[in-house]
Amino acid sequence: MNEYFERINDLLRGIFPNLFTEDEYLRILSEAESAISIDECGQLTYESHSVAVQHMIRSLLAERLGYDDMFLEDEILEWFAGNLIAPLGQQALARRHQEN
Repeated sequence: MNEYFERINDLLRGIFPNLFTEDEYLRILSEAESAISIDECGQLTYESHSVAVQHMIRSLLAERLGYDDMFLEDEILEWFAGNLIAPLGQQALARRHQEN
């Protein structure tokens, strides 16, 4: 079952940016970036408010995917949202480093 969810998660990561306007997506990236940091050993760590960011992403996914009309359970959306924080935050960090 985990392989199934991993494939869905990969698919969702691929379409995620297209679910939102550019401004909305940049705001999501900014929130995700604020939810993570890289420690002195180069390891990704989650900030204390990362759970709030996870809930925000879950709410946005539920809204854009038409949660009320879909079979997705709240826990599954929460899992997807949690798995999106790190890659979105890392993408935002990479963008910032490219701009500098």
